[in-house]
Order: sequence, then structure tokens, then C-alpha cells
Amino acid sequence: MPTQIITKLSYSNIFNDKPKVKDLLLKINFQDGLKTLSHINLFNYKFSDKDGFEIKFILKEWLIQSDENFKNKILDEYSKHLSNKDLKIKKIDFSSVRIINKLATLRTIQILLTKTDKKQESIKDSVSFENLFKLYLIVNDEINERQNLVFKKWFKTDKIRLHLYLGLTSIYEPDNLVFSRLFSEILKLLIFEKWIRKSDEFSELVNIFLNKIEEKSLYEYFNKLFHLSKFSINENYIRSSENQDLETILEYLSKRTEKNTWDELISLKSNPIYKLNLEEYLILDNTFLIDKFFSGVYHDLIKISKEIKINFHQKYSKEFAEEYLLESALKSTFRNSYIQFSEKKIKEKGNKIESLSIPDYYIRNGNKVMLFEFKNSFLSNANKINLNFNIIENEIIEKFYKNKNRKKAIKQLVGYITNTIKKKYAFFDDLKKYENLRFYPILVVTDKTLSSIGFNKLLNEYFDNETKDLNFKNRIKPLTLIDIDTFLYFNRNIKKLDLIIDDYHCFLIRQIEINSMISFNQYLKTEKFKDYSVKFGNVDDILKDSLLPK
Repeated sequence: MPTQIITKLSYSNIFNDKPKVKDLLLKINFQDGLKTLSHINLFNYKFSDKDGFEIKFILKEWLIQSDENFKNKILDEYSKHLSNKDLKIKKIDFSSVRIINKLATLRTIQILLTKTDKKQESIKDSVSFENLFKLYLIVNDEINERQNLVFKKWFKTDKIRLHLYLGLTSIYEPDNLVFSRLFSEILKLLIFEKWIRKSDEFSELVNIFLNKIEEKSLYEYFNKLFHLSKFSINENYIRSSENQDLETILEYLSKRTEKNTWDELISLKSNPIYKLNLEEYLILDNTFLIDKFFSGVYHDLIKISKEIKINFHQKYSKEFAEEYLLESALKSTFRNSYIQFSEKKIKEKGNKIESLSIPDYYIRNGNKVMLFEFKNSFLSNANKINLNFNIIENEIIEKFYKNKNRKKAIKQLVGYITNTIKKKYAFFDDLKKYENLRFYPILVVTDKTLSSIGFNKLLNEYFDNETKDLNFKNRIKPLTLIDIDTFLYFNRNIKKLDLIIDDYHCFLIRQIEINSMISFNQYLKTEKFKDYSVKFGNVDDILKDSLLPK
């Protein structure tokens, strides 16, 4: 997994002037531009290959009608940034220079959608596509400016924070692994539906949501979204006349209000489809569409609950996310292996333990104790947008380390380890040889942002600070940050989690720079299980009694 330094070309690299975005928008055929960007986004992963697919696409497809002078400006700049070593070998590696990237594509789509006149104009194609390309390059300038703030602050002083904040200013989403996201989102919706079906407390909330999307049941919503998501993996253009059963969901997902300001792509995440005309729709981003299975439903229900003044979020976070979802994911992964206790079962075992801090989940395999803390906390979009490093890190500390006198995830995990050593958990798991125990502290999260580069490393910095003076520190493994989706997707394949965690941290030690900071999830996908394919039989317990037909 070699590290590669990539040069991202922008407008200032190629052209000397600086046009205004609003002027460029006036000279772009809206629908042609949007279709081009949607196509680029669908096949984003292809543009990073070594054979020059990107530059060939730009010159021979995107700008096919442009004159040679315009094309040569781009090609000359491309060549300038290829290293001399690359130029001397027979086959040039073009992957070290990039123009097209997922964040720029999505941001350009967002800006194009603010165009007031969205009718197909009679602008000459060559002019329209050149201006769309210039707009794209200006967005790259915008991204580069944000990333330069990170470089200036951290490049010479702190590599962990350098890569972490660079990760916050970009998007890492391997489109060719989009199925893993689809699979996990589906399972979360199935688990959620089971939970909410057991209680009448939120039936009104669900009914309001279903009325809003014009569907009769969550199953109908699931069924239509599944077919649409499956279609979106390879296609980005759909006609409602050929898919009449999908018309209501297409309408729901294409209702939109646009903003030109940097807002972490919130409007696109909310409405990942654009209605071109009475029956034609364009899928703008399939990952945002797939997120509508569960993450989108969750955010919609939160919004509705605030409008009708129902306390949904607190019960969702505690009773569903922290208890029901976590237990479902871990039970499905470990089945009946090892000694297992959920927080609820631990409380059933003990009397008068209100003041005793206990883990959200406890697993012991011989002398190996895995202690789980679950957090349904999300980093603020506003803080990520403002990119104030101090405010962002304070937020990370307050949500995952300590908040004034309140212990958060990291301090809680250290407390669970100490409690085990002090035999305070003997009432539910009485051991004989405490001196042989090895501890695996695991922080399970729902915010996918926390699975980007550097977060596991930063949180281990805090964790090491808390454990450095413990006389049993040598028996404590590094903190491991795991996205809940990882358990759903890899499932039984990570049943021997303790061994895999050992392998992961050994792998990190052998790496340098950015490769030593990859997330657990990324390690599994790119190193441990490169050719992994899902087996639905592995999640039969989740599928059982779900909204799916038998």
C-alpha cells in the first residue's frame, strides 16, 4: 500500500485570468453540464488509474470540440507535473497528476444547480463545455485553498493532524466498493424497522414520514429504494415512464433548495436526484442515494420529530443505536462464541450498581477481554465548514475524550479496564487469574467521518496519555476505532476480532506517514479482505423477522 503524492491541478495552474463563477454559469448549458458531471461522478474511480484515463477523457470526450490551443494548455501543465523519472520510462504513470476528484465533482454539481435559468440554452457546445471545465478548475482552487490552510498549519509540526484535517477537506469513497455501503445501509434499516415495530410510541412519527414520501409502508419505501440504488451502481439516468412504480420516490428524492455556499454538500445529501423534465431524472450521486436507506430516514425522522415536538433523538440514541443496533451487529458477528454481555444484561446481573460504570458491550475470549463503548456522536458540519482547527479538536475531545468533569469514550474505556482489574465486574464474569488478562478497548461509532485518515491515531494519542502511568499498561492493546458498518458488512469474517486487531496495529507499526494512519475499516477492505464478497447467509439472524418477505 505505497504512499503516493498527487498534484491536483486547478484553474490558477493553467490560466492567468480569474473569471467570476456567476459569469461562467451564464455560458454553460445547464442540462448538458449536469449530465456530464453526473457521468464523471458515477465513474470517479476510473480516473485514478495509471494509464492516463483521466487526461484522455478530458481531451477526447469532455473537450472534444475545443481547439488544439486550449487542449495543449491543459496537456502542457499535466506534463510539467509528471516527474522526470516518469517521463524517462517507457510507460508513464499518469496517476500522480489529477484534475478530477469526487469532492470537486460534487461541489461543481452543487454550484451548477444554483444556476437561475435551468432551461437548455443555445450556447455553442465547445464554449459551454470549456466553461464547465473552467468552473471545475475553479472549484479545485477552492479546495486547494482550504487544504493549504492545513499544510501551513501542520506540515512541519504534526503529521497526525495534517492527514486528519486533509481528510476532512476531501472525500475518500472508493466507488468500486459502493456495494459495501449499500449492504450496511440496508441492514441498518432492517434492524431499525424491527426496533420501531416493537413500540407504538413512534408510530405517528413514522406515519408522517410515510405520508411525506407518499408510501404506504417502510417495506414499500425499502423496495423502491433498493431497485433505484441497484440501478444507480451502473447507471445515472432514469425515465419514470419506464419505471412507473418508482415515480413517488423519484419525486421525493428530487425536491430541492440550492445553496452556493460551502455547506458540506448538505443539499446534495438530502436530494441526490435531479428532475430534468416531466419524466426524466438524473442520479447525481449514488452513495448519497444509498444513504437514504437508513441515514436519510434517521435525519428525516429527527427533523419531523422536532416539528411535532416528540423526543425521538434521545430514545433513538440510547435504546436503538447504543443498545439494539450495537447488540444486533455484535451478536450477528460473534454468534454464540465467547462470553458476551450487553450493558442491559450486565445490569440484570447486579444489584445497586448505579454508580458503577459498565461497558456498552463486554466480550471475553479466554484471557482476552474486548470492551466496547458506543458513540452516536457526529462532528458538527458547521465546524468542518469553518475549518477552525482548535474548535474542531475541542469538539473531538469533548465528544470522545472528556468534557469538563464528564468522562467520554476514551476515559470511559480506561475506567472499564481499571474496573475489570479491580474485580468490580466479578458479579457477572468472575475470573481466577486477573494478572493474565489482555485488554482490547474498542470505540464503535456511527459517524463515517471518524473512519477517515488519522482519527484512530489521534484518539490513541489521548488514550496513551490516560494509560501511560498504569502499572498494567503492557497488557492494554491500542484503542481501535470501528464504524458500526464494519460489523454489519464483514460480519462473521471478523469473529476472531482480537487477532485481527493485533494484525491491524502491527500493520500500522510497519507503515510510514499516511499509511500508518488508515482506519480499521480501510485496512480490512484494502489489506485483510481484498477479495471479500458478502454472504447473505452470514446475516440470516438480521434478515429473520425483518420487513423482507419470507
